[in-house]
Amino acid sequence: MNSSCRTMMGLLGGTFNPIHFGHLRPTLDIAEQLDLDTVRIIPAHLPPLREQPTIKAQHRVEMVRLAIATEARFVLDTREFQRDKISYTIDTLRSLRQEVGEEVALCWIMGMDAYQQFTHWHQWQEILQLCHLVVAHRPTYSPNENKPLNRYHAEQRCELSHYAAGKIHFIAVTQLDISATMLRQHRKNNRSLRYLLPEAVHNYINENKLYL
Repeated sequence: MNSSCRTMMGLLGGTFNPIHFGHLRPTLDIAEQLDLDTVRIIPAHLPPLREQPTIKAQHRVEMVRLAIATEARFVLDTREFQRDKISYTIDTLRSLRQEVGEEVALCWIMGMDAYQQFTHWHQWQEILQLCHLVVAHRPTYSPNENKPLNRYHAEQRCELSHYAAGKIHFIAVTQLDISATMLRQHRKNNRSLRYLLPEAVHNYINENKLYL
């Protein structure tokens, strides 16, 4: 790969069951700090490392659509629903790379928990041939905790735009202790989800009687 400066596109995958501020705020931090042109939000159809969502896929997609409607850089990408098979990241990246070519740096955004498990992902070495990893972390985290990946680390953000793929960069972000599991449990316990996710998503969950 040559070192010409590239446009950078962010990618955020997940089940988003439901999407919440713990997904959205760190992603916005990263988009601003890396000056990303766009961030594609990619709901998983059949996630490989989690239980299959119990609500219909169309609900998860619609909640993402509502959540990102007011942020111009965020774009809903439903390509994983066009494949009736396990939503492996490698397949999504191959599809994206075919679309954008080598002149766009793809930045796969993940949290620290996912990063710690990354070497167990399907074809993880090839993933790094197709994209960078941008890891959201707390300021106290030390990257040396995942030593097999140390050789990919990029200390400077500008390195990501010099290459199409192959780097791992860590960014301190606003950490919100919110999880989709917690939100689903709140619903079962008749606790309000207000202020934990966008109001439009909160209303959609109530209107459609989800997670009861």
